[in-house]
Amino acid sequence: MRTNQGMLTNTKFLWKVIAAEMPEIQAIVKQFPWARIEGDGGFNYQLALAMRHLLGKGPKFGWWAMEELDPNLTMKQLLLTTGRVRPPTLAWGSILLSDKHFDEKSGWALREEEIPWLSFGQGRAPPSFPPVFEHNWTSYYKWRGLPLKSIAVLLLHWPLTIYRLLYLLGIISSETDGGERRKLNVHCLGIEVRPPSFKLGR
Repeated sequence: MRTNQGMLTNTKFLWKVIAAEMPEIQAIVKQFPWARIEGDGGFNYQLALAMRHLLGKGPKFGWWAMEELDPNLTMKQLLLTTGRVRPPTLAWGSILLSDKHFDEKSGWALREEEIPWLSFGQGRAPPSFPPVFEHNWTSYYKWRGLPLKSIAVLLLHWPLTIYRLLYLLGIISSETDGGERRKLNVHCLGIEVRPPSFKLGR
């Protein structure tokens, strides 16, 4: 009973945090002409992909591909893992073990002008260096030469969230000239394995 009460308290705390941040999150979404806010105030990620024909499984969806269950997974294994950890999957991460990887065009699966290219030439000029942009998506897109109709943000938010954290910690400077390089080790802890003492709030 005490555990259930603690979970209820944590859930209420989490929803208070989400409700407090909702206007800021909606303001981010409203920067993009393709994004829509649902009746409950949320953003439907899968609908955004479906509208671009990018919602699905398999290599043709590039980096947008949805997770697939391992076809060799038995029903017994699935039942044993349900409720404790996520079942083993085939698509997420295992593509990195392949002999051939996606190039930028097939990975992004977007129109050429909507891709944040890392390879340049052939009419594609690199963005200015050092990076000069305000820490918002409109400014970043302008710096990268991307139109706001590009949905690249739905994948870019992962690395750029890390970039923002490093900036706030003073590890990355907006005035860096690229001359000094520093090593950073990032330890990722999956949601399936979290510390026993993990708490959302008191």
